[in-house]
Amino acid sequence: MRNRSWVVALAALACSGSGGSSGPPPEVPQASAPTFSPPGGTYASAQQVTVSTATPGATVRCTLDGSEPTEVSPACTSVDVVETTTVRAIALAPGYASSAVASSTYTIDAAAPSPAEPPTFSPPGGVYASAQQVTVASTTPGATVRCTLDGTQPTPATPACADPVTISVSATLRAIATADGFAASAVRSAAYTIQAQPPPVDPTVAQQLEALASKRQLFAHQSVGNSILYGQSGHAGLDALLQANAAAGVAVVYEPASADGSAFPAGGWADTAIGTNGDPVGKVNDFDHQVRVRFGGALDFVAFKFCFTDIWNATDVADTWARYQVVMDALEADFPGRVIHFTVPLMPDVTDIEGNTAREQLSELIRARYRPTGRVFDLADLEAHDAQDNLVTLGGVRALALDWSGDGHFDAHLNDAGADRVARAYVAFMYAVAIGAAR
Repeated sequence: MRNRSWVVALAALACSGSGGSSGPPPEVPQASAPTFSPPGGTYASAQQVTVSTATPGATVRCTLDGSEPTEVSPACTSVDVVETTTVRAIALAPGYASSAVASSTYTIDAAAPSPAEPPTFSPPGGVYASAQQVTVASTTPGATVRCTLDGTQPTPATPACADPVTISVSATLRAIATADGFAASAVRSAAYTIQAQPPPVDPTVAQQLEALASKRQLFAHQSVGNSILYGQSGHAGLDALLQANAAAGVAVVYEPASADGSAFPAGGWADTAIGTNGDPVGKVNDFDHQVRVRFGGALDFVAFKFCFTDIWNATDVADTWARYQVVMDALEADFPGRVIHFTVPLMPDVTDIEGNTAREQLSELIRARYRPTGRVFDLADLEAHDAQDNLVTLGGVRALALDWSGDGHFDAHLNDAGADRVARAYVAFMYAVAIGAAR
C-alpha cells in the first residue's frame, strides 16, 4: 500500500507540472478597427474610399455585399463606391487579435450637394527643426476646417481648427472642410516631424537672440532700467545690442499699448515704465495690473525690476516683500514659467551703506525663494563685480562697482560699459530661460 501511495502522489505531481498553476494565457492585443476617408455620407458622385488602420503591418479586408468580413475576405486599401453601398472592414495583423468590424455607408445621389474642397496645409508636412504654425484652409467659400491631432479621423462634429495650428512635437494633422450647402470634404492629412536641434554649446549673441525671436517679453522698470536699455549715452545697452544683431528679429518695443500683434510683434522686448520711484509696493501692484489687464496675460515672459530709489534704509522691507510674494506667486500660478525676477540694483561703493544693506536684504529674499525656478536675473551681483570680476563690497555688503557707475562715484545709473555688460548678460539669461537651461 505504501508503494501504491507514492505512485499516485508522483502521478499527481506530473499532471500538475511543477506543482503550481500556470495561470491564464497572456492577453493578445486587438488590432485597431479600420477607418474610412472620406467618411460615410451622401455624395453626388462616386467616391474612392481609403480604408486604413493604425496597427503596424496590418492587412485590411473588406466586403461590399452586406456580409461580415473575415480573414478570407479580399484585402483592400481603397474601394471605389459607385452606388449606394455599405463598406465593412476588419484589420488583421500578426500578434494581434482581429479588430472589431467597422462599417461606413455611402449614399450616391446625383441630387446631393457636392463636397467642400478638401483642406490644404501651409507649410506642408515634413521634417522641421522647430515648432511650426500651420495654416489649414479650404477654397470653398465660408468653409469651416475641422482638425484632429490625436490620430482620430475628423468629422463634421469635430471642433474647428485653431488658426494657425501649433505643431510643437511630431504629429499627424488631419482635417476636413464643412460648409453650408456642401457635403463634408474628404479627409486630408499632413505628417510633421519636429527634430529640434540641440542648442549650441557656446552660442553667439545672434544665436541667443534667434531663440528669442518668437517670444514677446515685458521689461517693467524705472530709472536703472533705462540705463540697461539705452546706456548713459542713449546708444548702448540692450537696444544697441539688438540693433547690432537685427537679423535675429528681436527689437525693443517702446510702451506698446497692448499685446496686439501689430503693436507688439513676436520678438518684441517691451520697454514699459511702472509705478512711481520710491513706492515699491505701488510698483508691484502696477506690474500686476499691466500683466493681467494691459497685456491680458498674453506675453511669453514678464520681467519686474525695482529701482535703487525704491529701497532705502527707512524702507519697510518686510511689507514690500510680503506684497511682492503675494503678487508674484499669483502671477506664477496663472502664468506658469513666465515671471522673471530681478534683484535690486545698488548704489556705488562709496555711498549709502545702509541703503545697500536694505536692498541686499530684499535681494536675498528674492534669491532664496525664486532662484530654484531658474528665473532670477541677479542684477545686483552683476553690478557688484568690477571689470576684473572682483566682488566689490562696503561694510560687508555688495555695492555697485565704480567701473559701471554713471559718474564714477555717486550715480547708481549705469554708464555705457555697465549697460553693455548687463545687456549681454540679460540676453544670455533669457536665452537659457527660453531653452529651459536656466538654473
